[in-house]
Order: sequence, then C-alpha cells, then structure tokens
Amino acid sequence: MNRSEQIDILRAFAIIHVLFVHIFNGSFESVNIFIKSVFSFSFQIVSCGVSLFIFISGYTLSLKYWKGFSISEFYKKRFKNVVIPYLFLQ
Repeated sequence: MNRSEQIDILRAFAIIHVLFVHIFNGSFESVNIFIKSVFSFSFQIVSCGVSLFIFISGYTLSLKYWKGFSISEFYKKRFKNVVIPYLFLQ
C-alpha cells in the first residue's frame, strides 16, 4: 500500500493537537480571564486529536481490507485472534 501524503499531513496535524492538549492542559489557571478563555476555546478545538487518530486508523485499515476482502476470512481471523484468547483467559 502506498503512503498517502494527505494522510501523513493529517497525522502530523493530530500529533500537534495531542501535544498541545498534553502540554497546556490546566497550565493557565492563574492568568487573567481573557487569556484563560482564549486557551479554553483553543483547548476545545485541539481536543479532537485523538478522535482524528482513530479516524485515520480506521480509514487506513479499511484500505488494507478493501482489496480482496472476504467476510468469511475476516470472521475466521477475528475468531482466532479475539474469541479464542478471550475464552482461554476466562
């Protein structure tokens, strides 16, 4: 599967968002109300980073399965990789 430059740009965008959330989370409690509201608004915007990662993962996995997709093979693999270990560990 070829790498997509657009997907890589979205990944970089999501990384920046997640970093911003982790760096600035709660660090502006003592500043004035205007700066606090600006960062609160910005925090709400960039908090979509994890959701963006999940979306990108789902999209790239769907591309992987799109060619030569067989529903029976899909469920056989899921049974082998999910159900059997689950039953074994219970």
